[in-house]
Amino acid sequence: MDMLRVRISGPRSVVDQLVFLLGDIQGVERVEVIDDLMPHMDDEDSSSAGLAENQGDEVAQVEIEAEDEATLVRARDLAFEGARRAGLALEVVEEF
Repeated sequence: MDMLRVRISGPRSVVDQLVFLLGDIQGVERVEVIDDLMPHMDDEDSSSAGLAENQGDEVAQVEIEAEDEATLVRARDLAFEGARRAGLALEVVEEF
Protein backbone atom coordinates (compact mmCIF):
# COMPACT_ATOMS: atom_id res chain seq x y z
CA MET A 1 0.00 0.00 0.00
CA ASP A 2 1.14 3.51 -0.82
CA MET A 3 0.27 6.44 1.43
CA LEU A 4 -0.14 10.18 0.93
CA ARG A 5 -0.42 12.65 3.79
CA VAL A 6 -1.95 16.09 3.29
CA ARG A 7 -2.96 19.05 5.41
CA ILE A 8 -6.14 20.78 4.33
CA SER A 9 -7.15 24.16 5.69
CA GLY A 10 -10.72 25.37 5.48
CA PRO A 11 -14.19 24.97 6.94
CA ARG A 12 -14.53 21.47 8.41
CA SER A 13 -17.75 20.71 6.52
CA VAL A 14 -16.07 21.43 3.17
CA VAL A 15 -12.99 19.40 4.13
CA ASP A 16 -15.27 16.49 5.07
CA GLN A 17 -16.92 16.65 1.63
CA LEU A 18 -13.52 16.45 -0.08
CA VAL A 19 -12.48 13.53 2.14
CA PHE A 20 -15.70 11.72 1.24
CA LEU A 21 -15.10 12.24 -2.50
CA LEU A 22 -11.51 11.01 -2.24
CA GLY A 23 -12.76 7.83 -0.57
CA ASP A 24 -14.90 7.09 -3.63
CA ILE A 25 -11.91 6.88 -6.00
CA GLN A 26 -11.46 3.36 -7.30
CA GLY A 27 -8.29 1.88 -5.81
CA VAL A 28 -8.26 4.13 -2.75
CA GLU A 29 -8.34 1.81 0.26
CA ARG A 30 -8.63 4.36 3.07
CA VAL A 31 -9.04 8.11 3.62
CA GLU A 32 -8.89 9.20 7.23
CA VAL A 33 -8.81 12.52 9.04
CA ILE A 34 -6.22 12.14 11.80
CA ASP A 35 -7.26 13.95 14.98
CA ASP A 36 -4.80 16.37 16.50
CA LEU A 37 -3.81 15.03 19.91
CA MET A 38 -2.64 18.41 21.19
CA PRO A 39 -5.41 20.56 22.64
CA HIS A 40 -5.43 24.10 21.29
CA MET A 41 -7.08 26.18 23.96
CA ASP A 42 -7.63 29.89 23.84
CA ASP A 43 -7.29 30.80 27.53
CA GLU A 44 -9.36 33.86 28.34
CA ASP A 45 -6.53 35.26 30.49
CA SER A 46 -3.95 34.69 27.74
CA SER A 47 -2.44 37.57 25.78
CA SER A 48 -3.59 35.77 22.61
CA ALA A 49 -7.21 35.42 23.73
CA GLY A 50 -9.65 36.29 20.97
CA LEU A 51 -7.07 36.97 18.27
CA ALA A 52 -8.34 36.54 14.71
CA GLU A 53 -5.68 33.96 13.86
CA ASN A 54 -7.03 31.74 16.64
CA GLN A 55 -10.55 31.83 15.19
CA GLY A 56 -9.87 30.95 11.56
CA ASP A 57 -10.39 27.82 9.53
CA GLU A 58 -9.49 24.40 10.85
CA VAL A 59 -6.52 22.42 9.63
CA ALA A 60 -7.28 18.76 8.94
CA GLN A 61 -4.54 16.17 8.64
CA VAL A 62 -5.61 13.52 6.14
CA GLU A 63 -4.05 10.16 5.27
CA ILE A 64 -4.89 8.62 1.91
CA GLU A 65 -3.95 4.99 1.36
CA ALA A 66 -4.14 3.43 -2.11
CA GLU A 67 -3.40 0.08 -3.69
CA ASP A 68 -0.70 1.48 -5.99
CA GLU A 69 1.29 4.60 -6.88
CA ALA A 70 -0.82 5.44 -9.95
CA THR A 71 -4.00 5.55 -7.85
CA LEU A 72 -2.25 7.72 -5.28
CA VAL A 73 -1.15 10.17 -7.98
CA ARG A 74 -4.73 10.33 -9.27
CA ALA A 75 -6.03 10.91 -5.72
CA ARG A 76 -3.45 13.65 -5.15
CA ASP A 77 -4.36 15.41 -8.39
CA LEU A 78 -8.09 15.21 -7.61
CA ALA A 79 -7.45 16.44 -4.05
CA PHE A 80 -5.62 19.51 -5.37
CA GLU A 81 -8.34 20.19 -7.95
CA GLY A 82 -11.13 19.72 -5.41
CA ALA A 83 -9.37 21.94 -2.88
CA ARG A 84 -8.84 24.66 -5.49
CA ARG A 85 -12.50 24.62 -6.53
CA ALA A 86 -13.71 24.65 -2.91
CA GLY A 87 -11.34 27.43 -1.84
CA LEU A 88 -9.34 25.18 0.48
CA ALA A 89 -5.59 25.24 1.04
CA LEU A 90 -3.92 21.85 0.57
CA GLU A 91 -0.34 20.88 1.35
CA VAL A 92 1.34 17.49 0.81
CA VAL A 93 3.55 16.58 3.78
CA GLU A 94 5.94 13.75 4.64
CA GLU A 95 4.64 13.35 8.20
CA PHE A 96 2.29 15.06 10.64
